This record gives sequence, C-alpha cells and structure tokens, in this order.
Amino acid sequence: MSGLLTAILSVVFYSFSYVFLHKGQVESDIEDNGLLAVLAIGFVTLGIGAEFLSHGSRVLFQVHTRQQIVGYGFAALSGVIGTLFGRLTVYASIKRLGATRGIVVGSAESLVTLILAVLILRESFHVNDAIGLILLSLGISLLIFERMIVQERSSVQQGVILGLAGALLQGSGHFVRKLGSTSAVVPIIAAALDLAVALGFYIIFLAFSGRLRRYFEQYTKSFNAYLAVAGFCSAAGVLLFFVSLQTVPVWKVALIIGAEPLFVTVISKALFRNLERLTLMTAVCTLFVTAGIMFLQL
Repeated sequence: MSGLLTAILSVVFYSFSYVFLHKGQVESDIEDNGLLAVLAIGFVTLGIGAEFLSHGSRVLFQVHTRQQIVGYGFAALSGVIGTLFGRLTVYASIKRLGATRGIVVGSAESLVTLILAVLILRESFHVNDAIGLILLSLGISLLIFERMIVQERSSVQQGVILGLAGALLQGSGHFVRKLGSTSAVVPIIAAALDLAVALGFYIIFLAFSGRLRRYFEQYTKSFNAYLAVAGFCSAAGVLLFFVSLQTVPVWKVALIIGAEPLFVTVISKALFRNLERLTLMTAVCTLFVTAGIMFLQL
C-alpha cells in the first residue's frame, strides 16, 4: 500500500474518530471528554494487532539497534506531546465547538508541522505555501467570527484557544514521529508505544490529581459504544500515520491530515444529521481550510 493511500486512510479514520467522539460526548456525562476511553481502547486494539502479527513470536518486539531505540524513543515522546496533551486540548475544543468547528480550528496543526519542517529539516517554502497559509488563516478567522455571533463569547474563546493549543501540540507530535520514523521501526509497535505512553502518563496524572476513581465511576455509568468506536478509529488513524511516514515526507502527511475538516463535515452530516448545526458559514470555512491545505500540498 502506498504512503499516499495510507495517509488518506489515516485522515478518514481520524475523522470518523472525531465524529463518534463528539456523539459519545453528547450521549454521556464524562469530565475528561472521552480521552481515557479512547486512549485505552486504542492501546488495546494496537496491542492485540501487534500480538497477532507476531504469531506468538517475540521477534517483532525485539530491539537490536541504536536506530530502533531512537525511533521508538521518538514514538514514545510523540505519545506525550501529540497524543496525550494534543488530544486533551482538541477533545475539550470539540466539546465546546462541535466536531466540525473544533477540527477546523485544529487543522492549523498542518501549518505547525510545515513550519517545523522548513525551519529544522530545511524544506522549501513556495508561493503556493503562502497562498495556502492565507486561505487556512481566513477559514479559521471566519469560523471564529461566526461562532462569536451565534454562541456565548467565553465558550467560543475557550474552544478556539484549546483548538489552537491542540494544533500546536499535535503538529509538534507529528514532527516528532517523523524524527523517529526509519525502516528499522515497526509501525504497529511504534503506534502502540505512542498510545501506551500517552495512556500511562494520563493514568498517573489522574491518580496523583485524585481524579482517577471519579473518572472510572463516570465511565461505568456513562460509557457508550460511540466512544468505543472512536477509540478503534483513532488507533487505526495513528497506525496508518506511522505507516505513511515510512515513504512520505512528514509535512505532506500532515497536510493531508489537514483535510480533516472536509471529511468530518461529510461524515457528521451523513451519520448524525442532528448532531450539530452546520451553517453556510461553516461550509465556507471548511472549503477555505480544505483549499488552503490543498495549496500547501502543491
């Protein structure tokens, strides 16, 4: 399977994950916006997948070279930066703005990855990149303006700030994944490690902050199938992202991921027609953002 195809499939699974997550948030009353469930289910899914691929042998899990150690180390770091802290903020943004609008703001993660690639990896920046940047910024700005008019100002501000913070964290996480992506790294192990570290740190944080027991009780009462599907789709998205990095530059993968607003809009409307009210301005913002991402890919 080509790197471009796996990147597109990664977008599709991430988009399904965000839509089902928002549906799960609406159907439940959980303080952490579904993060614990998504991380746990994602880790279990990839763990079972890795065990199945190994056919009972430990060869798949063995680390022989320094290159592998560094690669898996970066995968673990991306789990903390992008998967844990990035999702923590993005999920909170989705809770306040909805899946479509939250992801429109969060799509700025593609820009973060591009900037890091240009500054650190010395990737080139062309006229089409500038056009894409303008369209992306215009789409996000219009969305903020629309939300300010029809929604409580403080809630919008919180959602936008959280979304932009999530974009910064997830974009940085994508870049870190690329730093550790080599032919010596097994994608499903790297993806499972990414989610395992994120889940482990999150559980430790919840335990020390005294929230772990309360969250478990909330999930016992309010857990639903939508969160389970979100966790599975999220795991598939992470795995396919790591697979695509084997052959495609990180900035291209991240920019393809930036097309999420279009996929989320279509999926949300197709599966859950009344989940969120999509206005003409939302559609225009989505088109601006998607067009911006496409220009950045030229």
